Amino acid sequence: MALLHLILCSLVATSFAFKVGSGIKCKKILTADYMQQCQNEPNTPVVFTDMVVLQINEKEYAFNGKIEFVESVGAPWKLHFQLDTCTSKEDPKSCDKFIKFSVDDICEKLPQENQVWSGFVKQMKLQKNCPLLPKVYDIEDIVIGADSAKYFPVGPGYYKLKIEGFTNSKKLLCVDIAFTISCGK
Repeated sequence: MALLHLILCSLVATSFAFKVGSGIKCKKILTADYMQQCQNEPNTPVVFTDMVVLQINEKEYAFNGKIEFVESVGAPWKLHFQLDTCTSKEDPKSCDKFIKFSVDDICEKLPQENQVWSGFVKQMKLQKNCPLLPKVYDIEDIVIGADSAKYFPVGPGYYKLKIEGFTNSKKLLCVDIAFTISCGK
């Protein structure tokens, strides 16, 4: 499922080299604050519940919780991503839009191998063809490592990611994520 893996990728504890500012190299470290159903939209057809983010070690997190498909979800299914950068973790009004993008045709992409989400689809035993029928999928100790961070090339700072799913004009899901990226040794 593209949604789950893109969410999890943004919450990875990572340590690969990247350039910051004037060419200084550092190792990226990501600290997850939260991953939750959008508080102002608790009753979407796909609901994330009981989400817990656990740090395993300096480079890895484990994710636990549930994804409930309350209704069938099928084509056309697309995801919208809005990544904001914030000057203050404590002040929610300090955030500015940073990157916005969409992924179309999730139903076509879901069964494809060697995709960013392939391992998670397999590990969660998520059906690979649409429509996805009503069901609760457990997220149990899905571990994310350093290689996943490459999907969100961002520098040090505090970030908020909102992911929304749609079929035609109907909203299917909404998830909020917050994390900090810093430079490690």
